[in-house]
Amino acid sequence: MTEHQDPYLYATFTAAVSYLVSGRCRKEAIQLATFRLNESTIRLNRTQLVNDKGEKLTFTVDKVLSLDWTDAEIFSEFNDRYRVTGQIRLIFRIDTRNASQGKALFGSYKLRKALFDDRTAWTIPTNREPAFVLVMSQSLEWNNIPIVYSYRLKGVEAKIS
Repeated sequence: MTEHQDPYLYATFTAAVSYLVSGRCRKEAIQLATFRLNESTIRLNRTQLVNDKGEKLTFTVDKVLSLDWTDAEIFSEFNDRYRVTGQIRLIFRIDTRNASQGKALFGSYKLRKALFDDRTAWTIPTNREPAFVLVMSQSLEWNNIPIVYSYRLKGVEAKIS
């Protein structure tokens, strides 16, 4: 019996974010945020996160699961700028065959905070122009441990676990 291991580990990244847009009212601000930044406009390939020790790990963005804008509040005194809040969920993938990544797997990773402030600003590439969002909270949940596939040679029944 020969065993093969899936070389990828997957994790779900969830972030509560806010995004500044112009608009005449809350509804228009949410619609504009949805138009500018949604599952089909995001062009993320890789994202670098850091753990508590400051070690960096680069994740491949496998899929944008969702991006939901849920609320908007007036941001400026002139009532034309709104802070739209929502949640983004991504599936990250890392290749365990890469030796430099293998040493730091299954830790707690987050987007890096800005050097001048204790907040996290995230630049998200889109098919138009980059979107600058403020990350209010974030989490990374590992979805699996390496999956082992077992099978017998010469066509006898395959077992997948």
